[in-house]
Amino acid sequence: MGTQMTKLVAQGKIGDYIDATKNISIHVTEIDVARGSKFKPDQCVLAKASCRSIPNALKNWFYRHAVYIAIWDEKSKKAITLRFIPSKEAKTAIERFDKTGKFKPGMYELKIPKGSTTLKQIRARGKKRPGRHQPGNTKITRHAKGSSKGRLAYAMAY
Repeated sequence: MGTQMTKLVAQGKIGDYIDATKNISIHVTEIDVARGSKFKPDQCVLAKASCRSIPNALKNWFYRHAVYIAIWDEKSKKAITLRFIPSKEAKTAIERFDKTGKFKPGMYELKIPKGSTTLKQIRARGKKRPGRHQPGNTKITRHAKGSSKGRLAYAMAY
């Protein structure tokens, strides 16, 4: 899960995000390439093209490893954010655009998450292996004898 997406959900700017159920193809034109901005996930070439090609799209965020598309759901009358995995061609195009500013127009596909890339699996791994900085973890790490200590550890005697 992206930290930026988690913050946007907490602020109420987007709805909860879920894994997508259908693949989507996006057609990128020369106009999209001219309007795209480097290093801005919500203003890149694919984000501009997907706003035009996906019905009811409110906002898009394109990253190398995941794509988030906020759409308006008519049934529930609220915004839902769908999570996709970009195809290999889309990943390399995003990386190339951020490095060089060049983007090849054409068709790019966004795929549904499968296997270990689904939100269900990612959340299960997070619960199985909590980090030391997560809430509820009271384990205190001490340095072993003879190991390197930082300046603060030398300044503060145990």
